[in-house]
Amino acid sequence: ERMVETPRLATKVRLTRLSVSTVPTVLLLLLLLSVLGQRLRSPRLCALLVLAYGLGSVATPYASLAFGHQLSAVVLFTLFYALLRLEPSAPLLRSLAIGAGASLAVMVEYQNALLLLPFAIFYLLRVRVAPRHVAVAALGALPVLCILLAYHQAAWGSPWKTGYSFIASSFKEVHAQGLLGVAWPRLSHAYLSFLSP
Repeated sequence: ERMVETPRLATKVRLTRLSVSTVPTVLLLLLLLSVLGQRLRSPRLCALLVLAYGLGSVATPYASLAFGHQLSAVVLFTLFYALLRLEPSAPLLRSLAIGAGASLAVMVEYQNALLLLPFAIFYLLRVRVAPRHVAVAALGALPVLCILLAYHQAAWGSPWKTGYSFIASSFKEVHAQGLLGVAWPRLSHAYLSFLSP
């Protein structure tokens, strides 16, 4: 059955796209401009790099869609920026925010859990494995993770099930392989990605 687009639904969809994709992308571009400005001497080069990312990458289509991909990029880059600025003498509140940001990254897109491993190593190096910072970061992650698990319980009947468990397509099979759908490389997958019609 075809969904009829009413003006009210269209407005909700536009507002969703704007709030979860477009506005976060604009904020990311501003943050990227600031980060590059701190590291590069040429404002023109900074602007060119930000323009290249903003207009010449997958950020462009994803910034206009209600997918989690661009929001995921925003959360991960912001988390990376926070890690760059973190020092062992930093207030514990920063570690709390970093923990919350890490679990928010997983909430936005489950596969981000895989990217958090190098982030966690980088975090431990930045705080020199200070137990207080690590404990506070874990504490910061808990509320967001509890919200995600409660959502899973309400939506899927178990805190450990995701929507991927209920997809009736080959995507379900792919997602069931390895960890969150990430498995060892295969030539057949390379063929499908690069050579199949």
